[in-house]
Amino acid sequence: IRHLRERTIQIACNRREGFTMNHLKQIAARLPEYGLDAMLLNSEPGEYYAVGFHGEGNVVVTAQGCFYFTDSRYTEAAGRCVQGAEIREVGPGRGYTVLLTEVLGEQQVCRLGFEEAYMTVLEHERYRKALPCDLVPAAELLRQLRTVKDGEELDAMVAAQRIAEKALDVILEEIRPGVTEKEIAARLQYLMLHFGAENMSFDPIVVSGPNGSLPHGVPGERTIQRGEFVTM
Repeated sequence: IRHLRERTIQIACNRREGFTMNHLKQIAARLPEYGLDAMLLNSEPGEYYAVGFHGEGNVVVTAQGCFYFTDSRYTEAAGRCVQGAEIREVGPGRGYTVLLTEVLGEQQVCRLGFEEAYMTVLEHERYRKALPCDLVPAAELLRQLRTVKDGEELDAMVAAQRIAEKALDVILEEIRPGVTEKEIAARLQYLMLHFGAENMSFDPIVVSGPNGSLPHGVPGERTIQRGEFVTM
């Protein structure tokens, strides 16, 4: 199991190594435009976009360097996956705000951008009180960068589509009366992972007969009946 887990991590890292380093540079290059000295990313999509890894951590991007903070559960995997950022581990007495304060002082950060679309009021209040700088809403900086896909991202999108098509070709041969919606959904997820997917963007929608009118229907125990539609 450990070998398979390490292999999965390595494959995922290899796919993302090149463009995540470019993303860090792109974020840093946009800081002056927003009047920022640094950008704090602590949402899953922001963290993943910046360093190609999600370990429930924080990313700080400055013009001089990039930093990734996470706890002991993720430091080993982060060390293999994160490129272009210095990894620092939180621990007892050295939580996120302590490490952030150290880096912000080292980098002489006065204005720190944050993702206001993701940060909770509680988190914002905690950071506002603890950090020695001004917090500036700057989710738009990352949104604009993520909107324009680079070559590697486009390749990944095409690869994901090909995986979905392969899975669909197989599942179409397996749908028959008596099979439940849940069974089809489970098989569909297995096939996509089998063909190289890292995960699902969302839970598969597999509904049949009268359930087909539900745009976001949840697969259930209903069995497929002869002659009816199946929506996936």
